[in-house]
Amino acid sequence: MNDRRQAYRSEGRRAADAGFTLIELLVVISVVVLLMALLLPALSRARKQARAVACQSNLKQWGLHFATLAGENDGRPLEWETDFPFFESNTRQTGSWLYWGSMRAPDPLAYTVTAKMRLCPTASKLSSDVFRMEDYKAPDLPPYIGGTFLAWGQFLAREPGLAHLWGHENYSSYGLNTWYWDADTTVDRFTLDTLWRTVDVRGAGNIPFMLDSTYQLCGPGLANQTPPPQDSVPVDKGYAIHSCINRHNGAVNALFMDWSVRRVDLKELWTLKWAKWFNTSGPWTQAGGVQPGDWPEWLRKFKDY
Repeated sequence: MNDRRQAYRSEGRRAADAGFTLIELLVVISVVVLLMALLLPALSRARKQARAVACQSNLKQWGLHFATLAGENDGRPLEWETDFPFFESNTRQTGSWLYWGSMRAPDPLAYTVTAKMRLCPTASKLSSDVFRMEDYKAPDLPPYIGGTFLAWGQFLAREPGLAHLWGHENYSSYGLNTWYWDADTTVDRFTLDTLWRTVDVRGAGNIPFMLDSTYQLCGPGLANQTPPPQDSVPVDKGYAIHSCINRHNGAVNALFMDWSVRRVDLKELWTLKWAKWFNTSGPWTQAGGVQPGDWPEWLRKFKDY
């Protein structure tokens, strides 16, 4: 009997020796938590980088699309005028370059491109599904403006009176350069000698055509265009560079008039040749004398140009 009890005690001690103590378990858990803390930021950066690469891929597809249209239309990939009755309504609410089309194309872009091409993966949710117009607290803003991580536009089928006319949606994460305008007439202060009416121009590699944007059009509306005071939804329509958003870690992606695609740092936007009149060494560049403290606080940490 004593031998049997001794055997049971020995087996119990061996089982206890084979297990983990509380301290050992706490050490293992601490190591796992530390590794997760180190890995999660790296995984987050990897996901953001993958989305930025996918965004550039979208813009390359747009470049192929526009290059084909330009080749068929004497260097003019898009025209502003259209016969679609869509434009008989308030164009600031519903019209966009997706419905301008090309001069000889039977259908507008909205009918000929995939939904994936419309959206940067970082900004694939529509602002019209998140905000109401009054949420912007700026009645002079164009309706359905997007944000840093929100696409602009709307689903036309949801608009009363339009569902029977349009089966396609009017939305995107990208905007066209305001100063590309291929039409025989102009509006407001635009004149034909200030506009890019064709992509066959000198220095096309520094002239933006399409960029990440919070609105369908982007580009400086003034010679000394000031940067937006905050990221995301602009607070005033006067801040017309709707591409000045921190969508890709201090940068946006851009398609240029030579159909090249590259990352553009936010302060670099002021060095691009937006319009024929635009000064690429203006007051918001180092050549123009800008100081780090001149920038809004959210932009000061980014690279100067």
